[in-house]
Amino acid sequence: MTQLLSMLIGLSSGFLGGLVGVGGGIIMVPLFRLAAGMDMQKAVGTSLAIMAPMAVVGAFTKAKAGNWDLTSFLWAVALAMVGGWLGATYGNSLRSEMLQKIFGVILILVGLRMLIWK
Repeated sequence: MTQLLSMLIGLSSGFLGGLVGVGGGIIMVPLFRLAAGMDMQKAVGTSLAIMAPMAVVGAFTKAKAGNWDLTSFLWAVALAMVGGWLGATYGNSLRSEMLQKIFGVILILVGLRMLIWK
């Protein structure tokens, strides 16, 4: 994978993360997998590692503008970390092909739900 491609993936996912709160899974994983030819397990792991600093910068910028909910954050953050650990542990046991299929189904279902949400 070229440095330029990694930089473009980072820039596009960072921009979309800051804009609409997506980036890691929805943008980076498919780009690392399909555009860069990275193994699915590595694409997920790389995306997770990038999301932490990206999310801190985006969240700080949103919080500074008053665009966040402290109560929701406090209730969700601890369990999100537990869920992240459980998901990563289970995901590590899957073949890359199965992980990619699960990822694709989740993207389709979430996308359809977003399109029909009122």
